[in-house]
Amino acid sequence: MKYDKFIKVAVGLIAVAIFFVVPSMASAALTAPTITSVAGDNVINNTEKTVTFQVVFNMSTGTTSTSWIMVNVANANHANSATTTLPLGTNATSTSINIINASSLADGSATVSLWWSDGYATSTVATQSVTVDATAPTLSAVAVSSNNASTSLAKVGNIVTLTFTSSETIATPTITIGTSTDVVGITHTSNAWTATTTMSSGDTNGNVPFTITFADSPAGNSGTEVTAITTGGNVRFDKTPPTISSVTWGDADGSTNINTGDTVTIVFSEAMATSTATTTSLGLSADTFGNSTLAWTAATTTLTITLGNSSTITSGDTINPTSATDLAGNTYSTLVWPITDSTGPLTPVASLAAGTYTSTQTTTLTSTGSTKIYYTVDGSTPTCSSNLYDGNFVVINHSLTLEAVGCDAYSNVTVTPLSVVYVISSGSSGGSSSGGGGYSGGYSYVPPVTSPVLPPIATIPTTPANHPSNGNGSVTVFANDLSFGSTGDDVVALQTYLETKGYLVMPEGVAKGYFGGRTREAVRKFQSDNGLPMVGRVGPLTRGILNQGQ
Repeated sequence: MKYDKFIKVAVGLIAVAIFFVVPSMASAALTAPTITSVAGDNVINNTEKTVTFQVVFNMSTGTTSTSWIMVNVANANHANSATTTLPLGTNATSTSINIINASSLADGSATVSLWWSDGYATSTVATQSVTVDATAPTLSAVAVSSNNASTSLAKVGNIVTLTFTSSETIATPTITIGTSTDVVGITHTSNAWTATTTMSSGDTNGNVPFTITFADSPAGNSGTEVTAITTGGNVRFDKTPPTISSVTWGDADGSTNINTGDTVTIVFSEAMATSTATTTSLGLSADTFGNSTLAWTAATTTLTITLGNSSTITSGDTINPTSATDLAGNTYSTLVWPITDSTGPLTPVASLAAGTYTSTQTTTLTSTGSTKIYYTVDGSTPTCSSNLYDGNFVVINHSLTLEAVGCDAYSNVTVTPLSVVYVISSGSSGGSSSGGGGYSGGYSYVPPVTSPVLPPIATIPTTPANHPSNGNGSVTVFANDLSFGSTGDDVVALQTYLETKGYLVMPEGVAKGYFGGRTREAVRKFQSDNGLPMVGRVGPLTRGILNQGQ
């Protein structure tokens, strides 16, 4: 009986204990954790796949049970929650939790909520505002320009400017322009950026390269490096001075001499600024282009000059257009180029046609554009050192092949020699012996008839009406042949006579006495007016007309 009573008392005490203790344990409040930071700076970017939370848990001491940590991250477009467990430790334990996948969050503001439970009670909720920015920045309106007169070109010393606009706030970017990293003046107004550099000789010819390396701020998302423009055109860097590739003369009238209407063609190494190359700025060594006209090709690399009637260009003149520039403004590299007559005289013409004859024949030779004619009759190819034709008759007194070439003052020779075959079938004076002049082969060769050599220029006290005057009251008798390159009193007398007849105008300050290009052209006009071949030299026929005073 007493035992049963004891049991009842004990059970009652236990019930009282449970009534008072358990409810108090179940209702005990837990202190909220403290969120120190999220992702270190409370900004989540596109490289932070798993976010780290630095938190402090205020836990009950002496507890050894498991605690449940509840985390929720939410913004306008997404909610993400997770749970984890940690063993309870001492009070004010600090730890980091990696549980949130940032790639699943939308850009914008978000709130991190954190609480914990020990299985009996739950703490109040701790929150932290964060920014989610997982979008990389981009650039638009990427353009380059130059302070050159042509903004699409640059030379050494020009400033090249790079401009672009960022899609959001970015940190100061790293920029290179050209082969140099010496980029200065990186400035911006809001999201509009500008960078400049000065081009140098160390840069490479061609389109100016650049790079822009950038990241947004403050998230630090890196954009894709930009190396190409998105608007406008590239800037082409050119540090190389232009040069001349060739200078050629075009014989438009077929005279084989530089005359009015002929062309001088200059080919440059690159496109040129056409306004910088004119007839007065091509750097002629002598003479002038006069009223010549200029024409450029569409690419402005080739200039063709058509010689006007006041042009005094002769073979051997040179050009050096040091004031000419290319499109970028580089000045012509000093290099002298000659204007050269490279065209040989026309094939000589024999007055006697090829054929079979029964008696001794004679022929004369002419060649347009030549100053001298050379010939052979022994079957060899003539050159400018063969037998010189002196303007008289060539005697054909036996069968032979006459070959001849014309040579001019610039050592040009006829491309296709004259070749005529003469056959003397009977009545000829030929034989089987060698003739004069060094020719052999079983025939006799009669050299050309040579006019007697007259005495040098003589003066007569009075001036008959039918003889040319030398301008000092005396009469000039032309006794010697004259041609390009001749000098002396004979030439002075010839030039004086041609002046009085209106065929020659000597330039002011140029002394007489040299048979040059002007004198040759004057002789040609004189010969044309007097029905003579326009050979441009004074031979027996021309001397005869001169000495008649006509």
